[in-house]
Amino acid sequence: MPSIFVRRVFSPVVVSMVMFSSLLLLSGCGVRSLVQQQQAAEAVKIGDYATAEQQLKAVVAHNPGDWQTRLRLARVQLALDKPLDAQLNAEQSLAMHAVDNRRPPGTGVMAAPAFDEDDDGFLDTADIYDALGEALYRQGLRARLITLLQERATRTQTVRDFLRLAKYQSLVGDNDGADVALRKAMNIAPADDVTPYLHASRHYAHVGDIANAKESLYRAYYIAPGNYEVNERLRFYGVIPGPSIAVPPAPRQLR
Repeated sequence: MPSIFVRRVFSPVVVSMVMFSSLLLLSGCGVRSLVQQQQAAEAVKIGDYATAEQQLKAVVAHNPGDWQTRLRLARVQLALDKPLDAQLNAEQSLAMHAVDNRRPPGTGVMAAPAFDEDDDGFLDTADIYDALGEALYRQGLRARLITLLQERATRTQTVRDFLRLAKYQSLVGDNDGADVALRKAMNIAPADDVTPYLHASRHYAHVGDIANAKESLYRAYYIAPGNYEVNERLRFYGVIPGPSIAVPPAPRQLR
């Protein structure tokens, strides 16, 4: 016959109290994580990256599977010039994000809204590759970097991924590779998107090819004559924006 002690421990009332206490504890951890993420965001705004790193590490310690916070941590570590730490967190974020995407809706880890002030409004896989690419580049891991970005761009066929590839190919001195990636981005970009041409202008300026840097801007001007950045860059080269400088983009190639 069960003892009084056992009966008391497993009574419905006690079990309910234990379950309720556990829910409160989990809820408290979730609220604390959100507060710490907000404190980290405020620290980033004022350039206090050391505090931001400390707060984000605390969140990750309580929520190891939170890919969004690991990505934010990687970005902060890049700002602190800790590329190896940033690489490790970005790689874990990438692996966790793949797992998170396979979960049924509503079963993911509790996390702050995936707001990304630096880009298109939300964190996604491309943001992880941005951080991981920069971390590898700063460590001088050029072959690994280019292989990673080439595989990504070949798989996704997106403008952003080809432009990222072109950026780092330019930085490591693979100018021919950068030119190919830029042309691919131009070929698949929406007709009103000047982004590939602005990137091309930067690339050609980087390698000292001012003629092509300016021509890229002429093509961008044809697409969006009212674009502020395009006009400012033209003026930087001493060119007065106007209809006479506009050059139509090259014909698109069939993919």
